[in-house]
Amino acid sequence: MKLLNRDADYAVRALFYAGRDADAVITAKEIVDELHMPYAFLRGIIQKLQKAGIVQTLKGKGGGFVLKKPLTKITLGEVVRAFLADPSMLHCSYKKKPCPKQRTCTLRRRLLGVEANLNKELDSITIASLL
Repeated sequence: MKLLNRDADYAVRALFYAGRDADAVITAKEIVDELHMPYAFLRGIIQKLQKAGIVQTLKGKGGGFVLKKPLTKITLGEVVRAFLADPSMLHCSYKKKPCPKQRTCTLRRRLLGVEANLNKELDSITIASLL
């Protein structure tokens, strides 16, 4: 299981940068220059952060993005889930089909509890607390 992928890692770094001045409009070029990542890659990250409701983009001259809320209100869980195609870690299958015993499986029930605890923990970590 890879919880923090490259996209989420760079997203957290971009949020750190944006959090220096929460009211400032940050351009992608600023972050590209600071974090040394490809411009197109960063644009994709910003789009996913916008879709997740973490940042707001501003188009046109003087455009860029701004934080929609302070770093104290953005959780690591929000950021991680913004970059996961399927936020659930648990996919029970049998012969390439959903397992027919999902409803009664003791192991699955326990693992769902582990997953819930992990999400709760990730949601308790703010981006500000990581600075």
